[in-house]
Amino acid sequence: MSAANAPEPGLTLVKCGAMARELLSITSQFPEDTVDITCFPASWHNHPERIFPGLRRKVASLWHKGRRVAVVYDDCGTGGEIAPFLKAEK
Repeated sequence: MSAANAPEPGLTLVKCGAMARELLSITSQFPEDTVDITCFPASWHNHPERIFPGLRRKVASLWHKGRRVAVVYDDCGTGGEIAPFLKAEK
């Protein structure tokens, strides 16, 4: 298949494991294999210092695989690191 005919890459939602159930109800409304979810451990809510480094690695890995990425996170105690990262990575 040529690049011009290649299907658009799917979307991966990167999110907090504490919200998995809510997002599963949303992704079930899309055609199969177009949206998937990757979650960080819900326990990271108690260790917010793990969130930003994990997020940065996960987003880079997904982009390397050709995925589109949507981050479903609030600040979650990261000290404001998420928003500037996402803005810079647009």
